[in-house]
Amino acid sequence: MAIICGGYHFLSVMSARQEREEEREALMKTRDYLKGIRELTEEGLREKIRSLSEERMKLRFRAASGQLNETHRIGEVRRELARAKTVYSEKFE
Repeated sequence: MAIICGGYHFLSVMSARQEREEEREALMKTRDYLKGIRELTEEGLREKIRSLSEERMKLRFRAASGQLNETHRIGEVRRELARAKTVYSEKFE
């Protein structure tokens, strides 16, 4: 929450706390996701990578045709795919 006073922007204390809390929640979500990915078998991880690649392709086609409202999903899926590929290469290559 920004407060504008005489041309200057000040962040309220409450919004800084909320921002830190949101960052903490996002980090925990990422850690939980990685924990789940690391527990998968080689076949399960391959399937996850395949399904994420498919989803990414579908999202890109929908975005190109103007039918995608949730454009943030492209970046989310891209990062999830990169994480899955990284875990795969760490464990099985």
